[in-house]
Amino acid sequence: MNGHVVPSPAQEGLHELLGGERRYQVVRKLGQGGMAEVFLCTMFSGDEFRRPVAVKIVRDDFAKRPEFCELFAQEARFAAMLLHPNIVNVLDFSRDAQGRLFLVMEYIEGVDLWQLATSRALPPSVAIHIAAEVLHGLDYAHRLPHGSEVRGIVHRDVSPPSWI
Repeated sequence: MNGHVVPSPAQEGLHELLGGERRYQVVRKLGQGGMAEVFLCTMFSGDEFRRPVAVKIVRDDFAKRPEFCELFAQEARFAAMLLHPNIVNVLDFSRDAQGRLFLVMEYIEGVDLWQLATSRALPPSVAIHIAAEVLHGLDYAHRLPHGSEVRGIVHRDVSPPSWI
């Protein structure tokens, strides 16, 4: 090897031009799950506007499944409606140059809950506070209005690494 890191297909897709302009530049990979990879990226917009964002891009094998793509798109539409301090904001949803779906979310600097919980013992008061804040966010999502009813969104994978 010549010292160059070979980008993954997801990284190559994000480096492509979107709408005639460079929109996202990969900084580093944050993680991956069974269906997607998540990258820390720089979002470019307007005259020298830059912002760090987290970009979740669907893996190639799932991007070819229409039923999965529809579920991912539905997840993105619901997530974009959620505006709560305990829920990460969705900023963009589109397809890259290869046609793979991606979701752009605000990037929040810090240690994730999994690292925090496994690195040291949490005092009970801190653990209770964290659990209460998670529940506030889940309650808000569950009660999201839909006409005169509530939408009843239920998140079925609430675990520290579930953001992937």
